[in-house]
Amino acid sequence: QAKQLDGAATGLEEAINTGLEHPNDGALAALNLAHISYVKQNWGSAAEWLEKARSFAVNDLMIKEKMSELEQALASRQN
Repeated sequence: QAKQLDGAATGLEEAINTGLEHPNDGALAALNLAHISYVKQNWGSAAEWLEKARSFAVNDLMIKEKMSELEQALASRQN
């Protein structure tokens, strides 16, 4: 599973670096990277990718909701 996550993370990072057409796509890619970091218990990286996700002009309510959920999960880890 770790290798699959690493492969997915590489692809998502490449997509972000290449540039995605829609801000929602960039936010979703960054949010997925944040989630991968969270699953790997890399809290700092998860927080950084979450910030990157928030930097996109998102207009999708589901993405905004998932960002809030991950933010709450990270906050509970830091307490």
